[in-house]
This record gives sequence, C-alpha cells and structure tokens, in this order.
Amino acid sequence: MVGRKPWCVIGSHLHPRYRVRAYDGTDYGTWTGYTNFVLNTALPVAPTVLCDTYGKDTWTAKAPGAVTCTLDTTSTDGQGFKWGLDEPSLPKRVDDTTDGTGGDPLTVSISPADGWHTLYAQTIDSGGNLSTTVTKYSFGVGADGAALLTPGDGDSSARRVSLTSKGKTSYTGVTYQYRRGETDTWHNVPIGDVTITAGGSVDAWPLQVTGGAPAGLTWNVTSSLTQDGRSTFGWLSPMARLPATASPSRSPWIATPVPPRARTSARAR
Repeated sequence: MVGRKPWCVIGSHLHPRYRVRAYDGTDYGTWTGYTNFVLNTALPVAPTVLCDTYGKDTWTAKAPGAVTCTLDTTSTDGQGFKWGLDEPSLPKRVDDTTDGTGGDPLTVSISPADGWHTLYAQTIDSGGNLSTTVTKYSFGVGADGAALLTPGDGDSSARRVSLTSKGKTSYTGVTYQYRRGETDTWHNVPIGDVTITAGGSVDAWPLQVTGGAPAGLTWNVTSSLTQDGRSTFGWLSPMARLPATASPSRSPWIATPVPPRARTSARAR
C-alpha cells in the first residue's frame, strides 16, 4: 500500500484509498487502479428492548413457554446485538442476516423462571463498534409478584448474607424466613440477627416496604443457625413474604451454602 499509516491515526474525516501490485520475489507487476473506502469510527446508538409478554418494570404471570423480545436501533449500519438475560457480561449475540443493509430489528428467545429479571443488550455496528450504553430491560415473572434478589441460588457466605427482595408496588411489608431443606418447616429470620445494611436495626416483622422495594438487610446466618440448636450442616433456603398478610406472596426459594459448617436454603415472601 502506498502512503501507509497506522489505522489509529486515520480519522473519519479522511477519505483513504488503496491499490496493489503483485511481486513474485524478483519482479513487480503493474499497479491496479485505486479503490476508495470509508472508515467506520462512529459509535452506534444503544438498542431499544421490547418484550410484549413481559412488560418493563412490572409483574406478569409466567408464560407457558419461551417468549421473544425485540432489539432495535436507530443506527442504519447496525450489524446486530450482544445480549444476556441476567448476564451483564452479554455472552450472547444475534446478527442481522436479512438483507445486509443493517439496522433491522432482531428478536431473541428467553425462558425466564419466576422472579425478577433484567435483559441486557448492546448494539454492534458494521465496523464492530459497540454502543457506549448497555440497555437494561427489567421485568418480573410470576403471578405472586415477589422475588428474592439476594442471596442468589448457590451463593456462599462464611457468616453473613445480604437480604434484598422486590415485589409489586402495592406491597407494604416483607418478612424473611428460612428453612433447612425441603422437608423442614419455615422459620422467621430472628430479628436480632438482621440489621439494615445502610444503617439501623429491624424492630419487628414485617419490615415496611416502599414501592415494592424493601431496604437491604444484612443477616448473620451463623448466629441464627447456632441459636436454633441444630447442626450447622444442611441447606438453608431463604424466602421473602410480600406483602405481610395472612396469604402473602412468596418468592421462589433458593439454595445457599454457608461454609465452613453451615449449608442452608432461603426464600422471601
């Protein structure tokens, strides 16, 4: 190539061109004509996300099967999207293979379980550039409208765990309970073993909820397991009860190992 420059110093305002000629180790051939090209350095616009079955920032009963969500961008050179359901690392990708012009809306298939979820998406353009912003589309699955956000299924803690949950905006209270495995009965988390993570104590269950999102709590798990007088081996299942009524909505329970000698499962209702 004549007049070579490092790619990093060629701006989008320039109009580079190239030409080639053959070389057999002894002689050079004649030059071809010039070919002009344009650099794609502009970043694409972040995508919009729409899931007809599951509305954004609201709760919907679980669909009987997989559902589709549409990703779209106003960038005409959009090549596709990186995306992930509850995976901000965006491990999946879908590309526009319809007509090669780019910028077409694309669909992805998801099968979320009961609980609160976030679909992450980022635009990729024809030059491989990524949108600066990652779009987040959050929604709730389940008629009960309750989800235990932390601890997550399989999360491990040596002593303390974070208790956070989310429910319908109409819910006014939350009570956290736990059990050791599926055959155990549910027990309220002892008030003395929880504190408000941002500062303060919990006086009684239910804890007041505003807008369906209670304050985050820190639970001293090992203290609760010692107090109930049983071995610290097993699975602890936490759950959140939202709201605090005679027939509360219950989040799905999850299994949380608590090393070194405590394995437990918890849920929110």
